[in-house]
Amino acid sequence: MANQKMQELLKGKKKNFDINFYQSYISDLYSEINQKRQFIDIYGYLHRNVGYLGKSISKDGNDFSKFILPISWLFSLSTNLNIKLQDAFIRQYPGICPYCLERHCVCFKTGKTPLRSIPAYEMQEEMYFKREEFQNSRELFNFDKAVNLINDIFSVNEVIWKIAGEYHHMFKIHQEVAEVHEAYGNFKKAEEEKLSDTNKLLDVVNDEIADVFAWILGAWSIKYPGKSLDSAFIDYYLYDCPVCGAMPCKCGLRDMRPSTLIDFDQLKIVREKLIKLNETLPNHQEEISELIKSYENALNTRKTTTATVALSQSQEKLEELERKISTIGGNSHSSLSISEIIEIINTTLKFGGPSRFPPVSYIHVENMSHSRIQQSTSDSNQVFNFSSENKKEIVELISEIKQHIDELNLSLQDKSEAKADVETIETQIASPKPKSAIIRESLLSLKTIFEGIAGNVVADLLLKKMTGLL
Repeated sequence: MANQKMQELLKGKKKNFDINFYQSYISDLYSEINQKRQFIDIYGYLHRNVGYLGKSISKDGNDFSKFILPISWLFSLSTNLNIKLQDAFIRQYPGICPYCLERHCVCFKTGKTPLRSIPAYEMQEEMYFKREEFQNSRELFNFDKAVNLINDIFSVNEVIWKIAGEYHHMFKIHQEVAEVHEAYGNFKKAEEEKLSDTNKLLDVVNDEIADVFAWILGAWSIKYPGKSLDSAFIDYYLYDCPVCGAMPCKCGLRDMRPSTLIDFDQLKIVREKLIKLNETLPNHQEEISELIKSYENALNTRKTTTATVALSQSQEKLEELERKISTIGGNSHSSLSISEIIEIINTTLKFGGPSRFPPVSYIHVENMSHSRIQQSTSDSNQVFNFSSENKKEIVELISEIKQHIDELNLSLQDKSEAKADVETIETQIASPKPKSAIIRESLLSLKTIFEGIAGNVVADLLLKKMTGLL
């Protein structure tokens, strides 16, 4: 491919790209920067983007990038290990389930054993013949072909998704990503000790990478039925690197676009605009100055919860000011400045859309208790209010987190963030006037951290309690 730009490659060939092509393209695009990265660095980016996929997958809309990015990192990880993802995938899924050996998986009936009477030692022979048959078909094997294949084998997953939600599926993706790391560790240990089964252990890494790919493809087919993953992938890389626009990529080693965390550069912009606005609205300097103080605190501490609350509070206050100015026919320039600031805040807040508040519905129900009704939501957010009724539950939750935090296998950064969130909640609970918004944002921050280690029994129990509170 020799570092050809996507638009050059597209000329009359859009339907002729297979998965090997996409991997080669990503390899060429990020060859210079990925050569500076070790396996663990690339794995970290895969893990991060799978986490972001889990957070976005429950939202409405068509943010295809949340699927494209983990697939791209999976390509980079495969290239790092000299693995062809397409070959690994066909090896693991040659048109049948690798456990029950059926075209339409019936593992839920057989307990992950063959439906037919086949001893375990003969399973690989059966898989080999299926692989040969599959590869000899000479059909173009692109993303959409792979999506249809997985959807056909594991159609039961759509039923589980519809009944139980997307959480089981995302749990499986996280589990498979974790198993990639375990398999790689076993492979490297054997390689360092020069053991005879090193190549066999690399085959296990192949299989685990294929499993991650399969579960992501399955999620795509359920989330976006009928949508072409090939087209989405090509559109995303139409101008090559989506950040710098170059081929090969010229980004720095640590360059990235904020995805789910607050963009503190945007906070600086909002703060500067508030300072200028303060000069043009002398009658409102006291309240605007309070907002500026919150931004300065957020920028100094780099605390996501503080930043989110500052953004939310300033949006509410600015909307109120905008209405006042409009009513009295005040300075039109100030009104325009306020609108501009609100627009920046809207794009910075991560509440799933341009508006911070979901639609409100009034429902009259008699004799209902312990129920959480949601209607017309864009991101299923509920109003959280700290009260004497939930204080005991929150105190107990915080106590459990502090008791078990060392059992959660958190990274140092996540552990530090979790402890800071716990301290924030404890401070608010002890305050004479606890602020519900700050407690809620701290709980949401903890929830996001624990979602990143899905599959940990303690984390899952704590997540369940947090979800019940929010």
